[in-house]
Amino acid sequence: MKKIIIKPSSLSGDINIQISKSDAHRTLIAASLANTKSVIYPWQSVVGDDITITKNMLADLNLATFTEKNNTLECMPNKNYKKEAILNAKESGTTLRLMLPIISALGIDASFLGEGRLLKRPMSIYHDIWKKNNINLSQTDNTITSKGRIKNGVYNIDGNISSQFISGMIFALSLLENDSYIKIENTLQSKPYIDMTINTLKKFGVNITWNDERTIFIKASQQFNGSNIELDGDWSHASFFIAAAAIKGEITIKGLNKNSFQGDKEIVNIVNKMGANARFLDDNSLHVKSADTLKALDIDISQIPDLAPILALLACHANGKTRLYNAHRLKYKESDRINDLKDSLTRIGASIKTTDDEIEIEGVGQLSGGISNPHNDHRIAMTLAIASMISIDDIIIEDYEVVKKSSASFFSQFESLGGIISNG
Repeated sequence: MKKIIIKPSSLSGDINIQISKSDAHRTLIAASLANTKSVIYPWQSVVGDDITITKNMLADLNLATFTEKNNTLECMPNKNYKKEAILNAKESGTTLRLMLPIISALGIDASFLGEGRLLKRPMSIYHDIWKKNNINLSQTDNTITSKGRIKNGVYNIDGNISSQFISGMIFALSLLENDSYIKIENTLQSKPYIDMTINTLKKFGVNITWNDERTIFIKASQQFNGSNIELDGDWSHASFFIAAAAIKGEITIKGLNKNSFQGDKEIVNIVNKMGANARFLDDNSLHVKSADTLKALDIDISQIPDLAPILALLACHANGKTRLYNAHRLKYKESDRINDLKDSLTRIGASIKTTDDEIEIEGVGQLSGGISNPHNDHRIAMTLAIASMISIDDIIIEDYEVVKKSSASFFSQFESLGGIISNG
């Protein structure tokens, strides 16, 4: 198992943030469903594995051809797509949950291969939808196979598991010949990502509307029109550097959209409430400066689950007891992000208690350091690296390359800001 040694340090300087993983997934898919060429910018050749998985899957289906040119990505859609396919989603939950209903709406019979915990994560919503349509969706430990075409209709979907199911169905139902409705049951989690999906489709000429706070109307047979699309910077990725500056240092981050639909932009409000200073400058870059002390908060993470790891680290440095609540969905991420996060941070000196729905962190000021494992979770691995800023001794991260799932550039950016790394 590969290890990396992160030495205690502080981070300061300027960085350009990478493109948004969430925005890129949705834009790549919409461009592939369009009637004419789209140009996506800025495009980065070195992106996280998940974005590459979605792009490769669309190409493998012959839905589109992609060409990189001068920091842009040209997408030429192709209507002569495959009718049967074996597709590898690897560990990308977003790819699987968005693409599965789309391939069914297009009449493609496909088997999706999965790795890691992917096919152990909840999929019951799609099993119920396929059953309602009297079509087949079968699943084994490492494959899920769809045969048959879903139909328009009224779909009741639990909003308390993952918004990705709702986003996937919005894409799919917009391709069908009659109108449909999605009615959301229970508490809606991660609504900003549904709004992001709706906004992406609007950029391609497809209009999806909220009839009320629990009902989405999808007009049928809409035409996706090719377009020139500017991608947002990634707020989830930026959150690690925002937290680093809030703890100890001063960082200016370029490439973020303060009006983004990404829920994780809430990190700015959170670090300001904790006592740091995060503000947008005249050139739209985000400047973050640390405070002498941070204060503990109670934080509802139902809409921002991906922030949980880095918020837990901020809480370790804060004065008092922080509570992350409405956290039950974290158990079904790349890791069991409640218990695995507790284990990873406790190994380096954190004081954490958990239930099935909460993470309670006692501020300890400094961490002891030592060896830890991210449990195959990219966000926990990045959190462990930032933890070096409040660590007495080195932090040794096992299986550190898992960060490539969302960011191939994380450690190089970390070093560019003053982080000190040596190979294990």
